[in-house]
Amino acid sequence: MAYRPIQQLLIRELANYESKLKEVDLNKARLEREIDNLPVDTRFREKKIHDMTLRLDALYDTIVELEERIEDAKLRKALSKWKQSLWTIFTSLC
Repeated sequence: MAYRPIQQLLIRELANYESKLKEVDLNKARLEREIDNLPVDTRFREKKIHDMTLRLDALYDTIVELEERIEDAKLRKALSKWKQSLWTIFTSLC
């Protein structure tokens, strides 16, 4: 049956999402450090903090979206394994 290639695609998709999540999480941590360490005497400090906060909010949205995609890929992978198990049982009975 064609379940193995589907599982391999799901494994690859899951790995890509997890890799992207790590990358976005590193960017989030870096941006948080920049916000925390912005000197008080920086010119246009409030504007810069505001802009960085907007970027940080967008990163949080991306993190939530990637976490949802990871969960979806995990569920599809489990469903694919379940279907393969059912197919194996079915073919062994016939």
